[in-house]
Amino acid sequence: MIDCTGNNLQIIIDCDYNAESNWMAFASWYSINVNLPDAQVVISPKRGLGNFLFFNWTYKCDVPCIFHSSKLDIYKTFNNMMVIPCSVMAVRSYSEFGEVGPLSVKSVELPTFVDFSGGCGSFVLSEWINRIVDDPFASAWNRFASYGLTANERKVLKFWEKMAPIFKEVSK
Repeated sequence: MIDCTGNNLQIIIDCDYNAESNWMAFASWYSINVNLPDAQVVISPKRGLGNFLFFNWTYKCDVPCIFHSSKLDIYKTFNNMMVIPCSVMAVRSYSEFGEVGPLSVKSVELPTFVDFSGGCGSFVLSEWINRIVDDPFASAWNRFASYGLTANERKVLKFWEKMAPIFKEVSK
């Protein structure tokens, strides 16, 4: 049984080896670490070639990082294990009675996990593809808040604001 802090829950964050997956995986891990502190989390980037060092923050934050070269679908069959893309964040504690998700961040339902790949406020993921930025979370609220935000979008943007100085420090 999984409790509200994520005890007995294993999460694999599946991502690519590129700039946007680097910061999105950090956001995913950070949100899980805050809302589900007892969950076991592994970052699993698909092997890739690049001129930049990504995912160096995993060593500084003591997060297991296991590179892979094929899809991780096999792991979806294990009990209490979730394989999520790096665009998914935990915005609430785990509830066995409520919606776990992931649902779109634009949903009015209040799940544990939300996915911001379809946008969050005025943030559009396709505009951030292949962009190398030192601090993608800086001033997130001022840059991406828009009229009619859902409670989930508010949580994501507030998380981005909070994690900005942390990400900047651990990605040096």
